[in-house]
Amino acid sequence: MKTKLKIIILFTALVYSSCKKFVEIEGPINKVNETQVFTRNDLAISAMTSIYYSISVLNSQRATFVGLFGGLSADEFQSFGVEPDDQYSNSLNANSSLVPFAYWTAAYENIFRANVMLEGLEASPMISDKIRSQLIGEAKFARAFQYFYLVNLYGAVPLVQSSDYKKTVSLPRSAPEEVYASIIGDLTQARELLGKDYLNNELQLTSQSKLRPNYWAATALLARVYLYRKDWTKAEQLSTEIIGSGKFSLKDNLDEVFLKNSTETIWELEPVGQRAKTVEAKTFLLTTPPNFEKPYALSPSLVSSFDQVDERRTHWIGTFTDTDPNPAIDYHFARKYKLEDPDAEIMEFSVVLRLAEQYLIRAEARAQLGKLTGTGSSQADINAVRTRAGLTGTPAEDLAEMLLAIENERKFELFTEWGDRWLDLKRTGRVDAIMPSAAIAKGGSWEQTDKLFPIPFSEINRNPNLKPQNPGY
Repeated sequence: MKTKLKIIILFTALVYSSCKKFVEIEGPINKVNETQVFTRNDLAISAMTSIYYSISVLNSQRATFVGLFGGLSADEFQSFGVEPDDQYSNSLNANSSLVPFAYWTAAYENIFRANVMLEGLEASPMISDKIRSQLIGEAKFARAFQYFYLVNLYGAVPLVQSSDYKKTVSLPRSAPEEVYASIIGDLTQARELLGKDYLNNELQLTSQSKLRPNYWAATALLARVYLYRKDWTKAEQLSTEIIGSGKFSLKDNLDEVFLKNSTETIWELEPVGQRAKTVEAKTFLLTTPPNFEKPYALSPSLVSSFDQVDERRTHWIGTFTDTDPNPAIDYHFARKYKLEDPDAEIMEFSVVLRLAEQYLIRAEARAQLGKLTGTGSSQADINAVRTRAGLTGTPAEDLAEMLLAIENERKFELFTEWGDRWLDLKRTGRVDAIMPSAAIAKGGSWEQTDKLFPIPFSEINRNPNLKPQNPGY
């Protein structure tokens, strides 16, 4: 344990000290890593583990928590913050907004670290072939995961595939098509390299925890990517492989979906900081009216759109009633994650990929392929999710009805999870229909250029090749 901790600290120091931002790297660190980190299997494994720790840290900070700022950008939250919230009002500013700067920087730090891993593993003769293949697959998955959110939040972004600062310091932005091609390439290779078992942190034994991505995690993310790229056939094929594998199952009890190592989970992150409670519980649970510490409640429009008999409404949405005003005020909040007591046993991990999404990916792919009703249909997949929620089957039958039904099921099933609603509205072309009224309800206004976040102005100053700025900023 001490050895593992030391190498995690070493790798963090090596990478973070040299990668303040990918455009500010002061010099190559490849030789240092080859001689220190990639000399033994256990050191290389621990270095890769530190990347998951870094991704967990990225997910645990309010300024870089995709589930929060994605939901703020969309129609999922009501903000009671003291300060003006430009994320919430869809009025981001490239000069002053924290989120576009913070997430951009942190994501590229993780990409840089994945590149260091890939280069070090390829160059070192001292890592066993089995461990090398596993870690290369994991590093490619981690890089693809970060690029998925970068390209969806910012559009065209630099495609950094080297740790050599001389090659990355002045890179221009690559078109989304190029970024997606890289993501697909990385995930395809990860599927070839990673095994189907979940492994422990020594990569020696199988594990109940699903903290290290494997073949199934790479398959799940790739199915999502193919859905976003409108490659319906491949999206259906991959989601079917997961659903039919027998490795995962929908939890009948909705209160158990987000427990650690759930049968529904495909990939999860162990929480870090603040006594290791999930960022979702720390951010969303309300035991007082919204305040400076926790200024967010679910939007009235989201809560009221649930069917009253939908068990997701009962199990995943909580209510705090403030009795001081007259009349009293009800604040609704997300309670998918329920444990915030710092002294309680850790029972929840942050779920990144889960089976219910795969049913909805396949439902959409099948609808677009004309498989609307009957056995092996879009309707059947929607109903698998609805039945678990205590609802009757969808009445949708034609394509337009089915796509709207899928949009709604994703809204109810995946709310507050990794900005899914925000990304869904954009990828389906529905954002300009939904957000004008939603933005007004939030006290802001909507422009079509609000779909993308601005490239941080400070980054453009350092690297003019990042121009042009996204429209509207």
